[in-house]
Amino acid sequence: MYSLVDKLISKEYQETLRSFHENKQGFGTSGATRHIRTIVQIFEQHKIFNLPEKLYGKDAFERWRQLDYGCGKGTLKQCHPFAGHMISTRFLEYDPAIPGKDSDPGIADMIYCLDVLEHVEPEKLDDVLLHIESKLRGRNSNILFYIQYTEALTFLPDGRNAHLIVEDHVWWFNKLKDLFKMKGFVNKNNGGYFLVGKHPDRSFDHLISTPPPKEKE
Repeated sequence: MYSLVDKLISKEYQETLRSFHENKQGFGTSGATRHIRTIVQIFEQHKIFNLPEKLYGKDAFERWRQLDYGCGKGTLKQCHPFAGHMISTRFLEYDPAIPGKDSDPGIADMIYCLDVLEHVEPEKLDDVLLHIESKLRGRNSNILFYIQYTEALTFLPDGRNAHLIVEDHVWWFNKLKDLFKMKGFVNKNNGGYFLVGKHPDRSFDHLISTPPPKEKE
């Protein structure tokens, strides 16, 4: 039976990544150690830390949601960027290669997608980007991508480099700008941080829920 995950990743590649996560201790653990300082700097510059209270007021504690898309082993959640700014937030995780984290996640106000897109199968990239876009909660929601431009040190069992897409910042900027509103960019560590939001020309129909029709008596 064809499912959502089939649009995002092939069965063979999904099994390869699951094996990597199980057998390679450092695979999928870059979120906390590599990115947290730069993320905080970007959030301070673009006033992201002010958004929970601005959007939800006293209900921010309960309503503000974050999503780590392609979370790997979940190290970003352990020291997430809002830890010093809010007592607690709902922090969702999604990764099709991690059992228990492979269910379709809910929508979020802040989405992180760090060291993920370069690992996506090229023919699946457009569907993955559309899936990420569908998780934006509203016009004030944001996504922070970090994408590496160079080959990885790791190779897949079939001999391919673990970075299946190797392109420069211009290629990625052009790829993202048609789908998202570009808000910020930082070039760093052979890769780039892209802060984006919902494109003004794209609808939010996927976020509008309508009650089921009443049954006839």
